[in-house]
Amino acid sequence: MPAPQDRRRTLDEIADPDIPTLAHIPSAHAKRSPDRIATLYEGNRLTFRELDACASRIASALKAAGVRPGGRVAFLDKNSDAFYPILFGASRLGATLVPVNFRLAPKEVAYILKDSAAEMIFAGGEYLDIVETARAEAPGLRTVVQTDGSEGVFAWAGQADELAATVPYPEPDDTAVQMYTSGTTGNPKGVELTHYAMIRAAIEGLSVWPAMFRPDAAVLATMPLFHIAACNLGLAGLYAGARAEILRSGTPSEIIHLIAEHRITVAPLPAAL
Repeated sequence: MPAPQDRRRTLDEIADPDIPTLAHIPSAHAKRSPDRIATLYEGNRLTFRELDACASRIASALKAAGVRPGGRVAFLDKNSDAFYPILFGASRLGATLVPVNFRLAPKEVAYILKDSAAEMIFAGGEYLDIVETARAEAPGLRTVVQTDGSEGVFAWAGQADELAATVPYPEPDDTAVQMYTSGTTGNPKGVELTHYAMIRAAIEGLSVWPAMFRPDAAVLATMPLFHIAACNLGLAGLYAGARAEILRSGTPSEIIHLIAEHRITVAPLPAAL
């Protein structure tokens, strides 16, 4: 007989009326379980209270940089603890995140930045040269913020106040994320995903992995977060209040050790592993 938290639930049971958009995920759990760990990355922890405050400051800093609701903000980096705060920060302002495949060549990155009309990009230090090369073909890109290092996104956002409560949250039908296809038959195509679609995907995922509702639940993010599957799996866990453990890279043996040591509940893995 499965434990109550492990039984399959209907979609209506899973749906949380307090979380109609991605922007509501950190704020809802910050009120319910402020000290619960939301993300863990290379020993660095963010509680839901800290994640909510960080997302709010990122939203405020984006606004100060000239990004407006509906504006596009790109992300180019491997997995890190910056991804979800940036996603939630952009969402809180009503902007749209454009995750970019870090394996792309500069010309391909430039195409996505231009096609999406990205105004700002968050990029890992190892990708700054690619961004600088791509900027020549993406004149609308005004601002580059490094995600990592002492002057990274957390330092950048830390200088801002939290976003004023009077700034409205996005609507479920607003675009949350603009993912790009692989472009195997031509140029990649931007696919706009609304907050409703992303939340619905999280709910569908939770119907398959009810173990994410355990009080000690943890989902392991090993696949690249620019990919819709990896992004959604982490969001499903955070939607349920689970911990998202983010792995930048690792060998199969290191991943297995981490799963055992950190008592990972759900660990989606690529076929190669």
